[in-house]
Amino acid sequence: MRLHHPESEALLDLDALWVRRRDAGEETPAEELALAGARPLPDDGWLVTFEGISTRNQAEALRGASLAVPRDRLPAPGPDEYFAEDLLDLRVLDPAGRALGRVARVYDNGAQAVLVVAAQAGEVDVPFVEEHVGEVDLERRTLVVRDLGLLIPEK
Repeated sequence: MRLHHPESEALLDLDALWVRRRDAGEETPAEELALAGARPLPDDGWLVTFEGISTRNQAEALRGASLAVPRDRLPAPGPDEYFAEDLLDLRVLDPAGRALGRVARVYDNGAQAVLVVAAQAGEVDVPFVEEHVGEVDLERRTLVVRDLGLLIPEK
């Protein structure tokens, strides 16, 4: 498995994960599975084992499953850190406060998080780095994009 934040060691302090298996392309309801162990791998992935999953066939049945941790079991984000779900649907503004769109999705491209902004010109990927993203205000549900060339097409 891969974490959104590869340096995180949050798995070491957990006793269970929520698992959503894929069945015919559809995710099943989440089930809580007790962790038997977790250890980091050299490629920034993690090897996790679950209690009650002891055969290769049982493990193969988990391939492609989504894993999640209940939010209350995670450490609080540090300064200038955010849970991806908290960024969803934020109003995206330019530095003057004009509305440009909304955050539709967040994904990780291996180098950084990327915001998918639903803008007037369509969906636009904005790297979630200081060069492109300014103030994030979760209370006001806004985010400022500094590099407007990413969101406003040149004429």
